[in-house]
Amino acid sequence: MERDTDHILELLDFVQDYAAQEEIGSSFQQFRPQTIMMQTRAVGTQFISDENYGEAIEEIRAAIDELNDFYSEMGREEMVDNSMEVHSLREWLKDVETEAEEKRPRTEREKLEHQLSKAIKEEKYEQAAELRDQIGNLPSDSK
Repeated sequence: MERDTDHILELLDFVQDYAAQEEIGSSFQQFRPQTIMMQTRAVGTQFISDENYGEAIEEIRAAIDELNDFYSEMGREEMVDNSMEVHSLREWLKDVETEAEEKRPRTEREKLEHQLSKAIKEEKYEQAAELRDQIGNLPSDSK
């Protein structure tokens, strides 16, 4: 997928540079945002499957920036906030950041604090009190 989307982006650049009429080259650019999003999802998904969340997050942020630049250069600043591709990538970025946070190694204290937050959120106050007590009983070097 990455190779294919690279070829599509190269083709869009070629048409932009060598089209007989500028309007023809510009009309092909409508496919750039979708292609950038598809490429980002392919590359980001591979990073995630390798549990390389940092690289996936960087890839998604770079694509959002690239799309914002594209819309600005095209004089379509309103699309920065209205673009389906930008919106989709922002939502995916939130999901990847959440997954990365959930999978990162945690200390015993962090695990208990996470469980405590969840118990409070779910209004399981007896469980929350037990977790609070467990956190309080941890050795001081764990704090």
